[in-house]
Amino acid sequence: MDTQTLNNILVAVVFAHTMHSLLEPVNIRAKVARLAAYIDKKPAKEIPININTRAKGIGLGYGIVLMLFLIGFSFASLIDPTTKTSILFAVVAMVIIELVNTVTIDAYHAEIEKVTKRFK
Repeated sequence: MDTQTLNNILVAVVFAHTMHSLLEPVNIRAKVARLAAYIDKKPAKEIPININTRAKGIGLGYGIVLMLFLIGFSFASLIDPTTKTSILFAVVAMVIIELVNTVTIDAYHAEIEKVTKRFK
């Protein structure tokens, strides 16, 4: 495998990982909101697709990550980044993930604490 293909794969993997890492806390927080609504016997906003088994959830997750990888690979193939650019993209993406997730995961902890506090 040539260096350019490896660069494109690196960009694609980092893009897929970044998007997944930034969007997953949103999904987790939505589940906490639905749980709180169920406990309070209030209407909860349901997701429009029926994911009622772990296999469906895992399959959907793999499908989304694969789609994100293909989008990232297509984009990287168009711009053909250098090795230096690919590594810089990876480093910047990882820093952004950590900064954003520090805030979003903290928000999850605060929200789940409100729900679990009721049962103490």
